[in-house]
Amino acid sequence: MNYIKLQSDRKITSATTQFINRKAKMKLSILIVTLLSTINIFANFNGLIESNEVIKDFAIEKTSSQQNKRRITGKVMDSGNVPIIGANIIEAGTTNGTVTDVDGNFTMEANGDGTLIISYIGYQDLKVNINNRSRINIVLQEDTQLLQEVVVTGVAKGTPREKLSFTVEKISDEVIMEVPGLNVASTLSGKMPGIKVFSTTGNPMDEPVIQLRGTTSFTGSDQPLIIIDGIVTSGVLKDINMEDVASIEVIKGSAAASFYGSKAAGGVVNIITKRGSSLEDGTSRVSIKSEIGANFIGFLPLRSTAHGHLVDANGNPTRGVLDEDQIWDNKYNMENDAFKDFFIPRVFNSTTAGLTSRSRDGDMNYYASIQYTHNPGVVRDLDGVKRNSFRINLDNKISNTVSLNMSNLYVRTINDRRSINFDDIYYSDPNANFFADNLDGTPFKVNPNIVSTRNNINPLYDVNNKIQRGTANRFLGSYGLRFMPAYWATFNANYSVDFFHYQDEDLTPKGRLLVNYPDGSTRHDGYVYKGSGNSFKHNMELSGLLTKAFGDLNSTLRLQYLYEDLKSEGLWGNGSKLAVSGMNNTSLELADPETRDHSSWGSRIVSNSYTAVGNLDYKGKYILDGLVRRDGASVIGDDNMWQTYYRISGAWNVTEDFEIPYFQMFKPRVSYGTAGILPAYGAKYETFSLSNGTLYGGAQLGNARLKPALSQELEVGLDMRILNKFDLTYNYSHKRNTDLPYVMTVSGVTGFQFQNINVGEFFVHSHEVSLNASLIQNKDWRWDATLTWDKLEEYVGELGRPDFFIGYAKIAAHEKYGNLYSSKFATSLDEVRTSTLIKPGQTAEDIFTINNYGYVVRKDLIGTRDEAKMSILDENGATSQKEFIGNMIPDFNVNLMNVLNYKNWMFYFTLSWQQGGVLYNNTKVYMSFAGRNAAFWDMSERSWDQKKSMTYANQHSRASFTEDASFLKMREMSLNYNVTRQQLSRLGINFINGIKCGVVGRNLFTLTNYSGPDPETRTVEGGTLIGSDTPKYPSDIRTITGTVTIEF
Repeated sequence: MNYIKLQSDRKITSATTQFINRKAKMKLSILIVTLLSTINIFANFNGLIESNEVIKDFAIEKTSSQQNKRRITGKVMDSGNVPIIGANIIEAGTTNGTVTDVDGNFTMEANGDGTLIISYIGYQDLKVNINNRSRINIVLQEDTQLLQEVVVTGVAKGTPREKLSFTVEKISDEVIMEVPGLNVASTLSGKMPGIKVFSTTGNPMDEPVIQLRGTTSFTGSDQPLIIIDGIVTSGVLKDINMEDVASIEVIKGSAAASFYGSKAAGGVVNIITKRGSSLEDGTSRVSIKSEIGANFIGFLPLRSTAHGHLVDANGNPTRGVLDEDQIWDNKYNMENDAFKDFFIPRVFNSTTAGLTSRSRDGDMNYYASIQYTHNPGVVRDLDGVKRNSFRINLDNKISNTVSLNMSNLYVRTINDRRSINFDDIYYSDPNANFFADNLDGTPFKVNPNIVSTRNNINPLYDVNNKIQRGTANRFLGSYGLRFMPAYWATFNANYSVDFFHYQDEDLTPKGRLLVNYPDGSTRHDGYVYKGSGNSFKHNMELSGLLTKAFGDLNSTLRLQYLYEDLKSEGLWGNGSKLAVSGMNNTSLELADPETRDHSSWGSRIVSNSYTAVGNLDYKGKYILDGLVRRDGASVIGDDNMWQTYYRISGAWNVTEDFEIPYFQMFKPRVSYGTAGILPAYGAKYETFSLSNGTLYGGAQLGNARLKPALSQELEVGLDMRILNKFDLTYNYSHKRNTDLPYVMTVSGVTGFQFQNINVGEFFVHSHEVSLNASLIQNKDWRWDATLTWDKLEEYVGELGRPDFFIGYAKIAAHEKYGNLYSSKFATSLDEVRTSTLIKPGQTAEDIFTINNYGYVVRKDLIGTRDEAKMSILDENGATSQKEFIGNMIPDFNVNLMNVLNYKNWMFYFTLSWQQGGVLYNNTKVYMSFAGRNAAFWDMSERSWDQKKSMTYANQHSRASFTEDASFLKMREMSLNYNVTRQQLSRLGINFINGIKCGVVGRNLFTLTNYSGPDPETRTVEGGTLIGSDTPKYPSDIRTITGTVTIEF
């Protein structure tokens, strides 16, 4: 401990002694001792660099230069007089320094004629002459440039964006406060380049899929890693109250995500919630916000309002009897509209109460909130989601060197799980009367259709005659202890937990009507189900942060150990042939014992990781960053249990060396890093089929060599600041993903059916541009805008197995990813010349012709009710399934975010444009099979020569349903007015600090030629996101609400 002894006259010794005296009481782990030894090594290393001159000159320095030393105290605040915690104060030309405590206070010794340099991320550096003063109060001014925003994700410590050598995006509190999204995923949409948020359904219970910088693998959806206040979570984002969120940081590529190792190839989303540290000492704030409005269905597919059935004397179609011409040109009597009866506006409401406080001495602050939200969706009689949440975040200064912080969130959710087969609404007669009574007098006629022959149940009868409900409870907690024995050394111990429990119950009552027996002659026997489960994830993190300045070279080193443990378990039971009828009892005892079934499951995943990350910054212009992480996880094959990930990056701020006209910053940067995708739980083990206690043989062959998929990314970027008004950023990313997960069928001689293996490689090239502009800034006006653009190219490299299909997307070696192949209707006679209808001596021209819609048809059938389109044929005369019909990856995406302030008014919107990319409209397919798609079936408005029969309309080539998914979408818009305290005081209202009133619109309109519900929706098939839109809860839901926020 030589270094500490030499500095015995400084505060570091007293602080260390103070800590040691308190150590037993605080019961810190032995790792702190180890880390303190690391300080000694680090300090001695510094001493070696400075040579023995420090020791030789120490006595002289103490007797001469310290004669002018004086004890200086002070406080560092921002322009709003809010204390700044952790600001650095350095005596110019020396290594003497300190940092401010949680009150912004500092104490140090310095030469009376010296100069102090005060710095803090997000603020402009300030030099202050001491002038023999003993008390110095300092006010730092915020740096308003976007690139001065501080990020904490993927770095050794909080770092301004202008000093990053890789990309970390950030959504600030201003944007979140103006239009908080319904959830984190919707908040991310349209805010930054390189991110897509796909709704798989519009059901308020469901979670969107987030994709960062394209697809990670050709199998699986690979969501990003989610972190909430340092908690690496296993749950969903929809549980997070957006009113609690202070900022969101996003890492899009493995070059930056290397810090998070084997779980982060899909990127990282880090959510940081509000705290009370921004308040002045001894102050409290209470806020109440209420938002109420309505959800509306935005778009529904166009139905045929005509049919081809014989019309009776009342003008209604005759069940089961077709017109002679079989043309769909007889109009329905539209006294009822099934769509309008089923999809209705529903009231959305959310209320949040928040309390933020800071103690008089500034040693403790906290933020607490409670929220209730009800989102019913847009379907009649469904309750959607009801959510209650309670949060409390607390920071406490225990001593000058020790502080405690904690974050706690409890969420209780009640879900209306009543499922709907949306075929029942899309297949129904467009004028079906859902409200008619059944023959037994009960409401919602079980089969209201006449034309539809698919026996689809009335969806309102279905939802009102069953129970499917669920409750979920989730608790997230994070607890951290920070020890700061010196301004250049910080040690942290953090423990976090994410606990989730759910309970579901279903009941189909005995005696429920069956759609095939509307007279009630045969009824449902009844069915009951109950299930529950929970997951418990807890993490322990121990880290040490060392910072040191060697003249103009600032160095940072962070060492971290992380332990993660996720345990999940559950059980369920069901049965049928219930003993009693009714909707009041969901006990399994109601079921016939012969029909009862039950099962249970459990899993546990344990991970350990060791990380070292270092940063060198010379005068803020040369930046070098390096990282290495060693990961081990129980789901990896035993032969490859430990994996190493790394990052190296650098940046050069050219304008610090050369003056470039109009540029305040010109910073090229480059980074290269790796991250991974863990195999699924159980993928490495041998498994066997088991039923009723009987073993049926091998199912999954084990694989001891199973590895995480590896993502390697090279990122090249350029950050520019122009005219002090524009921040322009360009990023190019090249990702190579290898060892991808794949389930392979194995030979029967192994005794097993399949095996999880690593196979193939996948490439993603991305270009991203972001322009942030401060267009107007004066006394009354402020106008800020952000414009982003991105473009992706994805393709498969070496595949290591034969080509295969996922949905209609072909996965083929050295071919673009997202290519869709299927059948097409022929539009040229050359495409049918291999037809077996062409006899010897005949040509295609003898048999076929082109009809008035441009398709190839048989000459002898044209104009008859048997006229039919011909498909493109292969060399054998069979329908070709290898015709290219498009690529599902967009050509490019553009987003515009606008914030305009005039005095107390603020107008905000986010607009998104996607150009290109095709989507397979499966909703249109299903409706066409049922004669419901207007584009193919409705002939009522067409001239006689354009009308075609049922045979013609009922042909379905997949290419006919693949459509351009380009769109222009207004994601968010708001108009707010702030009533200030001064305005309220003039009205005699002195107990309210401010009122904000506003109108918020979400997903207000979508301009597109796509004929399905939403061009931005996708379907997950076999765990993989595919370019298809299946019949489901429509995702094009528009929400308009009014908001009032009152602060006391």
